[in-house]
Amino acid sequence: RKTTLPGGGAAVVVLMEGGATHNAFLSGLVKKNSSQFDSYWKKVIFTGTGASPRYVKGEAEMLEAVKGNANAIGYLAKDDAAVKTVAIK
Repeated sequence: RKTTLPGGGAAVVVLMEGGATHNAFLSGLVKKNSSQFDSYWKKVIFTGTGASPRYVKGEAEMLEAVKGNANAIGYLAKDDAAVKTVAIK
């Protein structure tokens, strides 16, 4: 797992606090439930192997957070032309 991007900048992970899109992200991509995912991040932060993610309340805040930081990585329910989309299969 990488914590830096190809250009050398630190990746900023942006997560939603909850909701349907967040739950779909957890079950569909991460393959963890909310409790398992929270435990993972607590371990990452406690061991110093990564920084705490930034939390947003919903899709509009997620879009603004990712648009406003070239190093931010987040997720949306559907593509938006305002940000670069990476398809995960």
